[in-house]
Amino acid sequence: MHWTQAVYIGLLIAALASSWRRDWSAMIALVMVANLGATMALAGDPLSVGVMDAACASVLLLGNRRALILATLFSVMILIYVSAWAFSWKNSTTYTIIDLIAYVQLGVISGLDSGIRRRVRAFARRGALSAGPETQGGHATVGVARVSAQSEITQ
Repeated sequence: MHWTQAVYIGLLIAALASSWRRDWSAMIALVMVANLGATMALAGDPLSVGVMDAACASVLLLGNRRALILATLFSVMILIYVSAWAFSWKNSTTYTIIDLIAYVQLGVISGLDSGIRRRVRAFARRGALSAGPETQGGHATVGVARVSAQSEITQ
């Protein structure tokens, strides 16, 4: 076993442990562990690993939003495997790209995507605040005071 595989296994265990009480966590764990085993067993033939990734993606298509994101990332991996076959990439090059996508999958499993989603929503709300506080449920006098203060500055 290569040290990068050991690091991935440790991170996979941590990601699965952090998401254990979420919906579909058992199925996601089963799919990811099965995929890891198949990847380690079939590492010499990237197209076979790609077929296993397709099987894992098809199982995850039945799941919730998190499972669908993982299935999408497996689909991206399949494109990498096919590209590697078409352009005769070395296995080390192929698996370097695949490893990066696999680390993104670990982030999705552990819930990092929900933190990013909250930040995007917060950023989107900032733009809506420029319409005025009364549209956001704020106190109207704050908006009046701000408008009065701005008109004094411009005079």
